[in-house]
Amino acid sequence: MTVDKHAKWRTPGPHTGYGQLTGRVALVSGAGNNIGEAIARRFASEGAAVAVADIDPAAASRVADDIVAHGGGAVAAVGDLSAI
Repeated sequence: MTVDKHAKWRTPGPHTGYGQLTGRVALVSGAGNNIGEAIARRFASEGAAVAVADIDPAAASRVADDIVAHGGGAVAAVGDLSAI
């Protein structure tokens, strides 16, 4: 028998949309696009309320509005976190 050590990443499991973050709040910086956007959407799909933070107000609003439109909880937060 051959064991595929990477199989857990390709099969559905408890890490896929089962509300593991319900009742939590997540602040995701750079969430207006690319990896940050994907992380914000994933956290929302797991039940977290998400603060979509980005330097671009239009991008942050777009992602937050789309999360809300799909039943999630999100707000846009605009700011530059690079100075922190």
